[in-house]
Amino acid sequence: MADSPPHIRLPLERLFIQLEAAGFKMDTSRKLRMLQALDQRGHLHVGDFDSLKFLLAPLVATSDKEQALFYKIFEDLWQQAADEAQKLAAGKNIELLPQ
Repeated sequence: MADSPPHIRLPLERLFIQLEAAGFKMDTSRKLRMLQALDQRGHLHVGDFDSLKFLLAPLVATSDKEQALFYKIFEDLWQQAADEAQKLAAGKNIELLPQ
C-alpha cells in the first residue's frame, strides 16, 4: 500500500479551524471565497495584516454577533502568530499547527 500524500495546509487553515470550532459554517464554498478574496485583494493589506479581518469577515459572518466573534478569533490568531514569530526569532522550538 502506498503512503498517503502529505497534507498541504491552506493559507488560512488555522483560521478555518478556529471558525469551525466556534460554530461558523465553513463549507468548501466559504473557504474558497475567503482564499479568492485573499488572492485578489490581499496585496492591499500588506503591512496592515489586522485589516484583513474587514475583508474576510463579511464572507462568513451573517450577523453583528458573528462579526464580533470573527474579529475576536482573527485578532487572537494574529496575536498567537506574533508570539510564535517572537519565539522563532529567539530560537525556541514551537508547533506552528496542531498535528
